[in-house]
Amino acid sequence: MVTTCQKISFQSQNFCLQDLIVLELHKYEADVEELVESAQKEDKIENKLKDIIKSWDKMKFEFEMHKDTPILTETTEIVELVEQHGMDIQTMLSSKDVAEFKETVEKWRMYMKTLEIVIDKWKKVQNDWKILRPIFIESEDIRAQLPESTVVFTKVNEDWRDMMLEASEEPGVIIAATAEGRLDKLNIFESEIESCNRALADQLESKRKLFPRFYFVSTEILLTILSNGGNPEKVNEYMGDCFDGMGFVLFDQE
Repeated sequence: MVTTCQKISFQSQNFCLQDLIVLELHKYEADVEELVESAQKEDKIENKLKDIIKSWDKMKFEFEMHKDTPILTETTEIVELVEQHGMDIQTMLSSKDVAEFKETVEKWRMYMKTLEIVIDKWKKVQNDWKILRPIFIESEDIRAQLPESTVVFTKVNEDWRDMMLEASEEPGVIIAATAEGRLDKLNIFESEIESCNRALADQLESKRKLFPRFYFVSTEILLTILSNGGNPEKVNEYMGDCFDGMGFVLFDQE
């Protein structure tokens, strides 16, 4: 109507082909073609955006129990969808025809960016927590040797469990990952777990300096040895790793 400087009641129930004919669109072929092309691109963007929103409406995190705490299971499918939709959204934003939907597209761009950061951080913290939990929660020997770090990790363990229980009750990916304060919590967990890791690494290094044969064993085995100071039968499994030519020792049961 702007191009032809005429008005038609295109929303009327009586709208018909004749209303278009009177516009004499053939006189404005180039402008009409440009409008149609732009409208088709807008339609494509709108439909793609609807598909993206629909996909995430039904996408949920899956959890399994680890000890007494729910933990995330495989997130590969979710991560792949984040990458795919992130590229789709960037393509939309690069189009001049996105103006009609720009606010919504920008919102979903931020969602994808947040998901990428949060999921990566979440999995990292979860992996570190799973490694340190048996050390700082279940090993009395390590707890006694590193009392300050034990206090820190015990608090992390409690807060982590609370967060995971909360997330498992609202497993929708968008809701769970963008929940208020979630990224801040993960950053705090990461920082405190790293401090526990450093303290543990220093402790292991001090033990290796005291008994250099511990340099021959992996960190995992050394942790097992140090965590079983009162269980010589368990330590016996690793005698051959510390001493050449020794498979195990025999204990006098009396």
